[in-house]
Amino acid sequence: MEIRHRLLQFNNDQVFDLFKSELDQANATYKITRLGQIGSKESLALEFIVSENDELFPLSQSLVARYNILEQVGVHFDEHDFEVAEWFYIVAGEYQYPMGENEDSDYTEVTYDLSNYCHKCGMGKIQNNPFRLKRDFKQRTNQFLGLHYVFGTIFIRHPAKEILTQEGFTGIDYEHPLFAGSKEPIKTVYQMKVNIVLQPGLVQAWQESGKGYVICPLCQSKKSLYPRREAIRFVRSVFPDSFDVVQSSEHFGSGLSANRLTLVSKRFYDVVQKYKLKGLGFTPVILE
Repeated sequence: MEIRHRLLQFNNDQVFDLFKSELDQANATYKITRLGQIGSKESLALEFIVSENDELFPLSQSLVARYNILEQVGVHFDEHDFEVAEWFYIVAGEYQYPMGENEDSDYTEVTYDLSNYCHKCGMGKIQNNPFRLKRDFKQRTNQFLGLHYVFGTIFIRHPAKEILTQEGFTGIDYEHPLFAGSKEPIKTVYQMKVNIVLQPGLVQAWQESGKGYVICPLCQSKKSLYPRREAIRFVRSVFPDSFDVVQSSEHFGSGLSANRLTLVSKRFYDVVQKYKLKGLGFTPVILE
């Protein structure tokens, strides 16, 4: 596990050339992505990723300070981290938006019981209806899929559902989403509805700085923020022996985003790798 910094600069001013020139002088490895034409000019993005252990890290911090370059910080897990991990949290790619009665209405009104919903922080909503989507997902080779806004919600194609059932994974219900227009079920895909919610067990060591959580000024609910410089940690005793897919008691997010983590065991991870099921990102969590 190591801390990596991602520096990103677009070619919309002279900083791009200065940034690139200094990286070239340092023999740094970076990536340039072509984003298409804007008028007569081709739009480019330069991405430079560096570990805090790298000899080029001091240069990266100097460039950020001098040129005000966009910088993102995150934890990188190596092969060993995945080998020893017992549990992971999962996310799927976000490929479309949840829908309401029509394109102009709010999806939350037809998807959730909003009796205890806070319009300030997004806490308190309870799903009581299937999600409505504009169309089936276009990503035919992905067995797991996700939506914008609802980051803890995972959808699954029928072949992967059959594999999970065959492998004996329990504690999951499967529900078809609906076409927003006709309200008919989208029969090629299911929502994975996880039934098991853990007892509170998040170890919030990184929150000592006061930057690891937010408290809603309206309802006083507490939401955790994703740590940027360390792994998410849980108390080991809250994890069950009899289930491989659970959700955290705690909610994560900022603004109106408020989602439980979907957590899976190493056995779940191994099955996904065995059958080469596409569409999930796994991040190790540490048990204490």
